Amino acid sequence: MTTIIGAIVTSVVILDQLAKLLVIAWIGPDQSLHRWELAGSLLAFEYVEITGAAFGILAGRVWLLSVLALIVGLGFLFAPRRELPFSGLLRLGIGLVIGGGLGNLVDRLRLGFVIDYIAVGIWPKFNVADSAITIGLILMAWTTLRDETTQENGS
Repeated sequence: MTTIIGAIVTSVVILDQLAKLLVIAWIGPDQSLHRWELAGSLLAFEYVEITGAAFGILAGRVWLLSVLALIVGLGFLFAPRRELPFSGLLRLGIGLVIGGGLGNLVDRLRLGFVIDYIAVGIWPKFNVADSAITIGLILMAWTTLRDETTQENGS
């Protein structure tokens, strides 16, 4: 893993875990307030314990989800390198995905669930790690498609 990717991974995990510690102290299970609305139902912070993956998939299967997260993370680390140079955006995307996955993995192994707390409208609640994974996957897909288009055009 390159130094840049390692720094991104470390930053995401630290930011994710610090945010979750603040959420627990602020609106966690031992607090009287479990939801804080910033813009009514449009944007709020709400403490939720998630035992499954996205949309409740594999709920309660902590060890299975943990093993899957490790396999995916290792896959990103040891995937064969392409002929194209590793662009900065691709490195950023990989770092965000691995960091987000590790942030949620820390929760699963330490707590048996993942803490979600950002509520936006009708969307499922999410956290910093989920955001990092989503943004990272978008960056990776966009970079890959852009590079393939550039390669096909001979540029």
